[in-house]
Amino acid sequence: MNNNVLTKPLVAVMTALSLFACGLIGITAADDSHLEQSYSDLAVSSIMTGNAPKDFTLSDSSGQQVNLEQTLQTQNILLIFYRGDWCPYCIDQFSTIQSVLPELKDYNVKLLAVSPDEVSAAKNTKRQFGQGYTFLSDSKLEVTKAYGIASEKSLPHPAVYLLKQADSIAESEVVWMYASTDHTTRPNGEQLLAKIKTVFAKVQ
Repeated sequence: MNNNVLTKPLVAVMTALSLFACGLIGITAADDSHLEQSYSDLAVSSIMTGNAPKDFTLSDSSGQQVNLEQTLQTQNILLIFYRGDWCPYCIDQFSTIQSVLPELKDYNVKLLAVSPDEVSAAKNTKRQFGQGYTFLSDSKLEVTKAYGIASEKSLPHPAVYLLKQADSIAESEVVWMYASTDHTTRPNGEQLLAKIKTVFAKVQ
């Protein structure tokens, strides 16, 4: 096999990560007008506001099984689909969320982040961001496809769902969502926190 076939994509990824590290590449904050209501520019999306979310069980970064319905029984969920730990825009979005993580607890919100990464890659991302994040491996894209956000490149389109706590998945609800074909533009941490404050009650 020609080594250039493998080298060029690797060089592109390393270049992008270098630019990100230097602060020259990162997400563009979503247009505020797209955050007032749910937003999607995808041709088809299986899960919309008002729908019950689709249940799933995926392995986290330590190989433990995480079930959505069980998690929803005790907490609201901030569910984020991202392309992978190699994507500087994805990493930048998580970086913007870092500063608002303590306030998510005030609204009983748990962050679940789903990507096609294998468990080993999810472990590396977890090591970078710490305990406030739960990274889940959807390596076969089964959950991504169930939510209708798979791209032609076999990657998820960047998407965010706010899911209401409930005793069962059928009683839960998508109270807000954002999905876009533009992987460079996404809601940042401050925007997500502002939206959470409008849809979930603060824990007393």
